[in-house]
Amino acid sequence: MKRLQLLFAIGLLSSFFVLNGYASDSYIFSDKFVALQRQIISEDSLHTLIEQTDSLRQFGDATELIENLIDCGLYSQFYGDYTQSINHLYEAITVATEENNEELKGVAYLSLSNVYFRVGNFQKSFDNGTKAVALFNEIDNSPNLLFAKIFVGQVYIALGKFEDAKNVYAEILNEAIVQADRTAMAEIYNHLGALSLYEEEFYKSINFYNKALAINTLQKNNINRGINFANIGEAYMMIGKQDSAVWYLKNALAIQKETNYRSCIIFIYRTLGQVYAQLNMNKLANDYYLRSIALARKMGEINEQVLNYKLLAEHSEQIRDYKNSNIYLKKYFELKDSLHHISNQLSINELNIKYKVQNQERELLAIQVEKELQDEKIRINSKTIQLQKTILAIVI
Repeated sequence: MKRLQLLFAIGLLSSFFVLNGYASDSYIFSDKFVALQRQIISEDSLHTLIEQTDSLRQFGDATELIENLIDCGLYSQFYGDYTQSINHLYEAITVATEENNEELKGVAYLSLSNVYFRVGNFQKSFDNGTKAVALFNEIDNSPNLLFAKIFVGQVYIALGKFEDAKNVYAEILNEAIVQADRTAMAEIYNHLGALSLYEEEFYKSINFYNKALAINTLQKNNINRGINFANIGEAYMMIGKQDSAVWYLKNALAIQKETNYRSCIIFIYRTLGQVYAQLNMNKLANDYYLRSIALARKMGEINEQVLNYKLLAEHSEQIRDYKNSNIYLKKYFELKDSLHHISNQLSINELNIKYKVQNQERELLAIQVEKELQDEKIRINSKTIQLQKTILAIVI
Protein backbone atom coordinates (compact mmCIF):
# COMPACT_ATOMS: atom_id res chain seq x y z
CA MET A 1 0.00 0.00 0.00
CA LYS A 2 1.56 3.31 -1.05
CA ARG A 3 1.34 6.32 1.22
CA LEU A 4 -1.19 8.93 0.13
CA GLN A 5 0.52 11.88 1.73
CA LEU A 6 3.55 12.82 3.77
CA LEU A 7 3.04 11.79 7.36
CA PHE A 8 2.94 15.16 9.04
CA ALA A 9 3.08 18.81 8.20
CA ILE A 10 6.20 20.66 9.26
CA GLY A 11 4.74 22.02 12.47
CA LEU A 12 4.69 18.58 14.05
CA LEU A 13 8.43 18.17 13.61
CA SER A 14 9.46 21.09 15.74
CA SER A 15 8.19 20.74 19.26
CA PHE A 16 11.35 19.32 20.81
CA PHE A 17 13.17 22.64 20.52
CA VAL A 18 10.56 24.42 22.60
CA LEU A 19 9.96 21.84 25.27
CA ASN A 20 13.60 21.18 25.95
CA GLY A 21 14.68 24.80 25.94
CA TYR A 22 17.69 25.38 23.71
CA ALA A 23 19.26 28.41 25.35
CA SER A 24 19.34 31.18 22.78
CA ASP A 25 18.24 34.77 22.27
CA SER A 26 17.80 33.99 18.59
CA TYR A 27 14.60 33.72 16.63
CA ILE A 28 13.94 29.97 16.78
CA PHE A 29 11.73 29.00 13.86
CA SER A 30 10.29 25.93 15.55
CA ASP A 31 9.15 27.92 18.61
CA LYS A 32 6.84 29.95 16.40
CA PHE A 33 5.40 26.87 14.76
CA VAL A 34 4.53 25.17 18.02
CA ALA A 35 2.95 28.35 19.37
CA LEU A 36 0.85 28.76 16.23
CA GLN A 37 -0.16 25.10 16.15
CA ARG A 38 -1.54 25.38 19.68
CA GLN A 39 -3.78 28.40 19.23
CA ILE A 40 -6.58 29.46 16.94
CA ILE A 41 -5.38 32.19 14.58
CA SER A 42 -8.11 34.80 14.35
CA GLU A 43 -8.48 37.30 11.55
CA ASP A 44 -8.28 40.13 14.11
CA SER A 45 -4.96 38.90 15.50
CA LEU A 46 -3.52 38.73 11.98
CA HIS A 47 -4.73 42.26 11.17
CA THR A 48 -3.26 43.56 14.43
CA LEU A 49 0.10 42.02 13.57
CA ILE A 50 0.00 43.53 10.07
CA GLU A 51 -0.77 46.98 11.54
CA GLN A 52 2.17 46.64 13.93
CA THR A 53 4.37 45.71 10.99
CA ASP A 54 3.21 48.76 9.01
CA SER A 55 4.20 50.94 11.96
CA LEU A 56 7.61 49.27 12.20
CA ARG A 57 8.24 49.97 8.50
CA GLN A 58 8.08 53.68 9.29
CA PHE A 59 9.50 54.01 12.78
CA GLY A 60 10.74 50.67 14.07
CA ASP A 61 13.97 48.79 14.52
CA ALA A 62 14.99 46.81 11.42
CA THR A 63 15.47 43.53 13.31
CA GLU A 64 12.05 43.84 14.92
CA LEU A 65 10.56 44.57 11.50
CA ILE A 66 12.09 41.42 9.99
CA GLU A 67 10.81 39.28 12.87
CA ASN A 68 7.32 40.77 12.50
CA LEU A 69 7.35 40.14 8.75
CA ILE A 70 8.26 36.49 9.36
CA ASP A 71 5.48 36.26 11.97
CA CYS A 72 3.06 37.74 9.42
CA GLY A 73 4.20 35.11 6.94
CA LEU A 74 3.59 32.31 9.45
CA TYR A 75 0.23 33.70 10.62
CA SER A 76 -0.96 34.19 7.04
CA GLN A 77 -0.28 30.61 6.00
CA PHE A 78 -2.07 29.24 9.06
CA TYR A 79 -4.99 31.46 8.10
CA GLY A 80 -4.83 30.02 4.58
CA ASP A 81 -3.60 33.17 2.82
CA TYR A 82 -0.51 31.77 1.11
CA THR A 83 -0.07 34.69 -1.29
CA GLN A 84 0.09 37.17 1.59
CA SER A 85 2.49 34.82 3.37
CA ILE A 86 4.86 34.80 0.39
CA ASN A 87 4.77 38.60 0.14
CA HIS A 88 5.65 39.08 3.80
CA LEU A 89 8.44 36.52 3.72
CA TYR A 90 10.10 37.97 0.62
CA GLU A 91 9.98 41.40 2.19
CA ALA A 92 11.63 39.86 5.26
CA ILE A 93 14.36 38.41 3.04
CA THR A 94 14.89 41.78 1.33
CA VAL A 95 15.20 43.70 4.61
CA ALA A 96 17.38 40.99 6.17
CA THR A 97 19.69 41.16 3.13
CA GLU A 98 19.96 44.95 3.45
CA GLU A 99 20.72 44.60 7.19
CA ASN A 100 23.13 41.65 6.71
CA ASN A 101 21.03 39.63 9.15
CA GLU A 102 21.85 36.11 7.98
CA GLU A 103 19.99 34.37 10.80
CA LEU A 104 16.61 35.96 10.07
CA LYS A 105 17.21 35.62 6.36
CA GLY A 106 17.62 31.87 6.92
CA VAL A 107 14.44 31.76 9.01
CA ALA A 108 12.53 33.54 6.24
CA TYR A 109 13.79 31.03 3.65
CA LEU A 110 12.80 28.15 5.93
CA SER A 111 9.35 29.71 6.33
CA LEU A 112 9.06 29.98 2.54
CA SER A 113 10.04 26.35 2.27
CA ASN A 114 7.17 25.45 4.56
CA VAL A 115 4.63 27.50 2.57
CA TYR A 116 5.53 25.65 -0.62
CA PHE A 117 5.47 22.33 1.22
CA ARG A 118 1.94 22.99 2.46
CA VAL A 119 0.67 23.60 -1.07
CA GLY A 120 2.47 20.58 -2.50
CA ASN A 121 5.22 22.37 -4.47
CA PHE A 122 8.01 20.20 -3.11
CA GLN A 123 10.74 21.37 -5.50
CA LYS A 124 10.26 25.00 -4.45
CA SER A 125 10.16 23.81 -0.87
CA PHE A 126 13.48 22.03 -1.36
CA ASP A 127 15.12 25.03 -3.05
CA ASN A 128 14.25 27.39 -0.19
CA GLY A 129 15.01 24.80 2.49
CA THR A 130 18.54 24.23 1.19
CA LYS A 131 19.13 28.01 1.17
CA ALA A 132 18.15 28.05 4.84
CA VAL A 133 20.50 25.15 5.61
CA ALA A 134 23.40 26.94 3.89
CA LEU A 135 22.80 30.17 5.83
CA PHE A 136 22.40 28.47 9.23
CA ASN A 137 25.49 26.38 8.56
CA GLU A 138 27.52 29.45 7.66
CA ILE A 139 26.67 31.27 10.91
CA ASP A 140 26.66 28.07 13.04
CA ASN A 141 23.05 28.51 14.20
CA SER A 142 22.60 25.01 15.66
CA PRO A 143 18.89 24.85 16.64
CA ASN A 144 17.62 26.26 13.34
CA LEU A 145 20.24 24.30 11.35
CA LEU A 146 19.17 20.98 12.82
CA PHE A 147 15.50 21.74 12.21
CA ALA A 148 16.22 22.87 8.63
CA LYS A 149 18.18 19.67 7.88
CA ILE A 150 15.40 17.52 9.29
CA PHE A 151 12.89 19.40 7.16
CA VAL A 152 14.99 19.02 4.01
CA GLY A 153 15.04 15.29 4.75
CA GLN A 154 11.25 15.36 4.87
CA VAL A 155 11.10 17.17 1.54
CA TYR A 156 13.37 14.49 0.06
CA ILE A 157 10.81 11.91 1.17
CA ALA A 158 8.01 13.90 -0.48
CA LEU A 159 10.07 14.02 -3.69
CA GLY A 160 10.56 10.25 -3.52
CA LYS A 161 14.32 10.64 -3.00
CA PHE A 162 14.55 8.13 -0.17
CA GLU A 163 18.31 7.55 -0.35
CA ASP A 164 18.97 11.29 -0.09
CA ALA A 165 16.67 11.44 2.94
CA LYS A 166 18.52 8.52 4.54
CA ASN A 167 21.85 10.26 3.99
CA VAL A 168 20.60 13.46 5.64
CA TYR A 169 19.19 11.59 8.62
CA ALA A 170 22.31 9.43 8.99
CA GLU A 171 24.49 12.54 9.11
CA ILE A 172 22.46 14.38 11.73
CA LEU A 173 21.80 11.21 13.76
CA ASN A 174 25.55 10.65 14.00
CA GLU A 175 26.00 14.25 15.15
CA ALA A 176 23.25 13.83 17.75
CA ILE A 177 24.80 10.61 19.08
CA VAL A 178 28.28 12.19 19.33
CA GLN A 179 26.79 15.16 21.20
CA ALA A 180 24.58 12.87 23.36
CA ASP A 181 21.60 14.98 22.23
CA ARG A 182 18.79 12.54 23.00
CA THR A 183 16.12 15.06 22.09
CA ALA A 184 17.44 15.35 18.55
CA MET A 185 17.89 11.58 18.39
CA ALA A 186 14.20 11.09 19.19
CA GLU A 187 13.18 13.52 16.44
CA ILE A 188 15.38 11.78 13.88
CA TYR A 189 14.12 8.32 14.89
CA ASN A 190 10.60 9.61 14.31
CA HIS A 191 11.53 10.67 10.78
CA LEU A 192 13.32 7.41 10.08
CA GLY A 193 10.10 5.69 11.12
CA ALA A 194 8.15 7.77 8.60
CA LEU A 195 10.70 6.96 5.90
CA SER A 196 10.43 3.24 6.65
CA LEU A 197 6.65 3.54 6.41
CA TYR A 198 7.00 5.04 2.94
CA GLU A 199 9.16 2.09 1.95
CA GLU A 200 6.48 -0.25 3.38
CA GLU A 201 8.85 -1.64 6.02
CA PHE A 202 6.17 -1.41 8.68
CA TYR A 203 7.78 -3.30 11.56
CA LYS A 204 11.05 -1.42 11.03
CA SER A 205 8.99 1.75 11.14
CA ILE A 206 7.37 0.75 14.45
CA ASN A 207 10.83 0.00 15.87
CA PHE A 208 12.06 3.51 15.05
CA TYR A 209 8.90 5.08 16.46
CA ASN A 210 9.29 3.12 19.69
CA LYS A 211 12.87 4.37 20.04
CA ALA A 212 11.58 7.93 19.74
CA LEU A 213 8.73 7.20 22.14
CA ALA A 214 11.09 5.84 24.79
CA ILE A 215 13.17 9.03 24.76
CA ASN A 216 10.16 11.36 24.67
CA THR A 217 8.53 9.48 27.57
CA LEU A 218 11.72 9.76 29.62
CA GLN A 219 11.93 13.47 28.88
CA LYS A 220 8.19 14.00 29.50
CA ASN A 221 7.76 15.54 26.05
CA ASN A 222 4.01 15.12 25.73
CA ILE A 223 3.53 16.62 22.27
CA ASN A 224 6.11 14.33 20.72
CA ARG A 225 4.83 11.35 22.74
CA GLY A 226 1.44 12.00 21.17
CA ILE A 227 3.03 12.15 17.72
CA ASN A 228 4.85 8.85 18.32
CA PHE A 229 1.65 7.13 19.50
CA ALA A 230 -0.18 8.41 16.41
CA ASN A 231 2.58 7.22 14.08
CA ILE A 232 2.65 3.76 15.64
CA GLY A 233 -1.14 3.60 15.35
CA GLU A 234 -0.94 4.36 11.64
CA ALA A 235 1.74 1.71 11.12
CA TYR A 236 -0.44 -0.92 12.83
CA MET A 237 -3.37 0.15 10.64
CA MET A 238 -1.25 -0.47 7.55
CA ILE A 239 -0.41 -4.03 8.58
CA GLY A 240 -4.05 -4.75 9.41
CA LYS A 241 -3.79 -4.79 13.22
CA GLN A 242 -6.78 -2.55 13.82
CA ASP A 243 -7.12 -3.18 17.58
CA SER A 244 -3.55 -2.06 18.18
CA ALA A 245 -4.06 0.86 15.82
CA VAL A 246 -7.13 2.09 17.71
CA TRP A 247 -5.38 1.73 21.08
CA TYR A 248 -2.39 3.83 20.01
CA LEU A 249 -4.49 6.41 18.18
CA LYS A 250 -6.90 6.89 21.09
CA ASN A 251 -3.95 7.39 23.45
CA ALA A 252 -2.44 9.87 21.01
CA LEU A 253 -5.75 11.74 20.81
CA ALA A 254 -6.03 12.01 24.60
CA ILE A 255 -2.50 13.44 24.82
CA GLN A 256 -2.92 15.94 21.98
CA LYS A 257 -6.28 17.18 23.21
CA GLU A 258 -4.47 18.17 26.41
CA THR A 259 -1.63 19.86 24.50
CA ASN A 260 -4.02 21.31 21.86
CA TYR A 261 -1.59 20.29 19.14
CA ARG A 262 -4.07 20.55 16.33
CA SER A 263 -2.09 19.32 13.33
CA CYS A 264 -1.62 16.00 15.07
CA ILE A 265 -5.32 15.89 15.99
CA ILE A 266 -6.21 16.34 12.30
CA PHE A 267 -3.96 13.40 11.46
CA ILE A 268 -5.38 11.23 14.27
CA TYR A 269 -8.99 11.89 13.24
CA ARG A 270 -8.17 10.97 9.63
CA THR A 271 -6.32 7.80 10.59
CA LEU A 272 -9.11 6.70 12.93
CA GLY A 273 -11.47 7.22 10.00
CA GLN A 274 -9.33 4.85 7.93
CA VAL A 275 -9.21 2.23 10.70
CA TYR A 276 -12.97 2.29 11.26
CA ALA A 277 -13.50 2.08 7.49
CA GLN A 278 -11.38 -1.10 7.50
CA LEU A 279 -13.57 -2.44 10.32
CA ASN A 280 -16.76 -1.57 8.37
CA MET A 281 -17.82 0.76 11.18
CA ASN A 282 -19.08 3.22 8.61
CA LYS A 283 -20.74 5.85 10.80
CA LEU A 284 -17.63 6.19 12.97
CA ALA A 285 -15.40 6.31 9.88
CA ASN A 286 -17.41 9.16 8.33
CA ASP A 287 -17.56 10.99 11.65
CA TYR A 288 -13.78 11.01 12.09
CA TYR A 289 -13.12 12.01 8.47
CA LEU A 290 -15.50 14.96 8.85
CA ARG A 291 -13.92 15.98 12.18
CA SER A 292 -10.52 15.98 10.47
CA ILE A 293 -11.87 18.13 7.63
CA ALA A 294 -13.48 20.64 10.02
CA LEU A 295 -10.27 21.18 11.98
CA ALA A 296 -8.15 21.25 8.80
CA ARG A 297 -10.41 23.98 7.43
CA LYS A 298 -9.86 26.09 10.57
CA MET A 299 -6.11 25.78 10.13
CA GLY A 300 -6.02 26.41 6.39
CA GLU A 301 -4.71 22.87 5.78
CA ILE A 302 -5.94 22.38 2.22
CA ASN A 303 -3.79 19.28 1.69
CA GLU A 304 -5.48 17.54 4.61
CA GLN A 305 -8.93 18.45 3.32
CA VAL A 306 -8.04 17.07 -0.11
CA LEU A 307 -6.87 13.78 1.38
CA ASN A 308 -9.89 13.40 3.66
CA TYR A 309 -12.38 14.05 0.86
CA LYS A 310 -10.60 11.49 -1.30
CA LEU A 311 -10.82 8.91 1.47
CA LEU A 312 -14.47 9.77 2.10
CA ALA A 313 -15.31 9.40 -1.59
CA GLU A 314 -13.57 6.02 -1.78
CA HIS A 315 -15.21 4.78 1.42
CA SER A 316 -18.67 5.93 0.32
CA GLU A 317 -18.23 4.13 -2.99
CA GLN A 318 -17.18 0.93 -1.20
CA ILE A 319 -20.37 0.93 0.88
CA ARG A 320 -22.42 1.81 -2.23
CA ASP A 321 -23.36 5.27 -1.02
CA TYR A 322 -22.91 6.66 -4.52
CA LYS A 323 -24.70 9.94 -3.86
CA ASN A 324 -22.26 11.03 -1.12
CA SER A 325 -19.35 9.51 -2.98
CA ASN A 326 -20.10 11.86 -5.88
CA ILE A 327 -20.41 14.86 -3.52
CA TYR A 328 -17.11 14.10 -1.79
CA LEU A 329 -15.35 13.44 -5.09
CA LYS A 330 -16.44 16.85 -6.39
CA LYS A 331 -15.11 18.51 -3.23
CA TYR A 332 -11.87 16.57 -3.66
CA PHE A 333 -11.34 17.80 -7.22
CA GLU A 334 -12.37 21.37 -6.33
CA LEU A 335 -9.85 21.58 -3.51
CA LYS A 336 -7.16 19.77 -5.48
CA ASP A 337 -7.58 22.25 -8.35
CA SER A 338 -7.57 25.08 -5.81
CA LEU A 339 -4.32 23.80 -4.35
CA HIS A 340 -2.76 23.55 -7.81
CA HIS A 341 -3.92 27.08 -8.63
CA ILE A 342 -2.49 28.41 -5.36
CA SER A 343 0.84 26.72 -6.06
CA ASN A 344 1.00 28.22 -9.56
CA GLN A 345 -0.08 31.64 -8.31
CA LEU A 346 2.59 31.59 -5.65
CA SER A 347 5.23 30.84 -8.28
CA ILE A 348 3.99 33.77 -10.40
CA ASN A 349 3.95 36.07 -7.36
CA GLU A 350 7.45 34.97 -6.47
CA LEU A 351 8.72 35.89 -9.93
CA ASN A 352 6.98 39.28 -9.74
CA ILE A 353 8.50 39.97 -6.34
CA LYS A 354 11.96 38.94 -7.54
CA TYR A 355 11.54 41.23 -10.56
CA LYS A 356 10.56 44.16 -8.34
CA VAL A 357 13.43 43.48 -5.94
CA GLN A 358 15.85 43.26 -8.88
CA ASN A 359 14.61 46.63 -10.20
CA GLN A 360 14.91 48.16 -6.74
CA GLU A 361 18.46 46.83 -6.46
CA ARG A 362 19.29 48.32 -9.88
CA GLU A 363 17.80 51.67 -8.86
CA LEU A 364 19.74 51.62 -5.58
CA LEU A 365 22.90 50.71 -7.46
CA ALA A 366 22.31 53.53 -9.95
CA ILE A 367 21.77 55.99 -7.09
CA GLN A 368 24.93 54.72 -5.37
CA VAL A 369 26.97 55.03 -8.60
CA GLU A 370 25.59 58.54 -9.18
CA LYS A 371 26.46 59.50 -5.61
CA GLU A 372 29.99 58.13 -6.01
CA LEU A 373 30.39 60.07 -9.27
CA GLN A 374 29.17 63.26 -7.58
CA ASP A 375 31.54 62.65 -4.65
CA GLU A 376 34.38 62.12 -7.10
CA LYS A 377 33.51 65.37 -8.94
CA ILE A 378 33.44 67.25 -5.64
CA ARG A 379 36.77 65.71 -4.67
CA ILE A 380 38.34 66.65 -8.04
CA ASN A 381 36.87 70.16 -7.92
CA SER A 382 38.15 70.57 -4.39
CA LYS A 383 41.64 69.52 -5.46
CA THR A 384 41.48 71.85 -8.48
CA ILE A 385 40.48 74.79 -6.29
CA GLN A 386 43.21 73.97 -3.80
CA LEU A 387 45.77 73.72 -6.64
CA GLN A 388 44.64 77.09 -8.04
CA LYS A 389 45.03 78.66 -4.61
CA THR A 390 48.52 77.18 -4.30
CA ILE A 391 49.56 78.46 -7.75
CA LEU A 392 48.09 81.86 -6.94
CA ALA A 393 50.02 81.99 -3.68
CA ILE A 394 53.27 81.13 -5.47
CA VAL A 395 52.68 83.79 -8.18
CA ILE A 396 51.95 86.42 -5.56
